Amino acid sequence: MAFVYAKSPGSTKIHLKDHTGAVKASCTITVSSAEPVRYVYSDPVTPNAGASFNLKAITDSSKTAVKFVVKGAASGTYETTEFTTESNTSEFGLPVNNVRIFSKGVTFNTAGKYTVYAYSKTASGSWSSSYAKYDFLVS
Repeated sequence: MAFVYAKSPGSTKIHLKDHTGAVKASCTITVSSAEPVRYVYSDPVTPNAGASFNLKAITDSSKTAVKFVVKGAASGTYETTEFTTESNTSEFGLPVNNVRIFSKGVTFNTAGKYTVYAYSKTASGSWSSSYAKYDFLVS
């Protein structure tokens, strides 16, 4: 087993050679830019109508804010700069993985199905054009 750690977006070809130097296999690896939001969810997963709960989004450590755009039985836009940082150290010697978990307290008074689109903001102040999507129920 082998791990490859990419420092930046791009493509490269990796060759596997035997002890004589002969190429036995090759593969191309393409690395894309980091996702604006890795994951979005509600806490709790199925909140009750009229009760306060949190919308949460996980980003890389370069993001400065998250915007939750909610559509469904009710709708709204909620922005937050409040986050906690979590880190994970690899047992394989890879760099430490740092993420930010943004959280926004909300209350939805109407039961039903909701869809949340989460966008992130960069240090330059621009919002991402792509998003992470999450569907959930308010009971």
